Amino acid sequence: MLTNCPMSQFLPDGTASGSLEDMLSFFDEFCDAFGLGYLTYYAVDAPMLESGSLLLTNYPESWKANYFTRNYQAIDPVLKTARHRLTPMDWSELPSRKGSTERFFLDARNHGIGNFGMTVPVRGQYGELALVSVNAETSSTEWASRWHGTLPDYTFFAYQLHTRIIRAVGAGSTPAPQLTRREAEVMQWAIRGKSAWDTATLMGLSERTVHFYVRNVCSKLGVSTKTQAVARVVREHLITF
Repeated sequence: MLTNCPMSQFLPDGTASGSLEDMLSFFDEFCDAFGLGYLTYYAVDAPMLESGSLLLTNYPESWKANYFTRNYQAIDPVLKTARHRLTPMDWSELPSRKGSTERFFLDARNHGIGNFGMTVPVRGQYGELALVSVNAETSSTEWASRWHGTLPDYTFFAYQLHTRIIRAVGAGSTPAPQLTRREAEVMQWAIRGKSAWDTATLMGLSERTVHFYVRNVCSKLGVSTKTQAVARVVREHLITF
């Protein structure tokens, strides 16, 4: 274990423009260097990616296949907890391992996944949620000592890794949708909870014209409803208030 090398400094500059295969090779190097079993990057809500999600991990192929075959993403306690959390999460803090949670971890262990893990939820500029997790088979004492004073650096590493991967898949260079002045004004009123009729009155437009602007915004943002458009405009800071 490289106790004299911070995790955030271990990410080489070459990964900034490397392929996803290069990133996976780095995952193995990282785990070897820090005495970890596995490193996983899982973007689960990623509107800037065509598929909406991305998984990069050096977990065993058998576990990856089993995870999706059994639809474990619907019950994964790490994923479920991370959706409502902003800070790093030790897997020991997860809800009681009973029922489906107990079966999930038992199955993971049968595929060689250790009991101990740490996950950083990363929320990015496109509104995405990505999980950066490490896992190991060790003792509780060793696991606790490993993170003493290390967690802030690992959190920084997680955000760096997220940025590199987004660049590697080309999503980081995708320009944000541009709204016209009128579209932005319509969305400003929508964010404030105004109806199309209210907005039309405030802007001196017809209600039909307001609906036209909302449809344009939905088309630009790749969403189907006004509510979804409002959520993305706020999340991605597409307009100023």
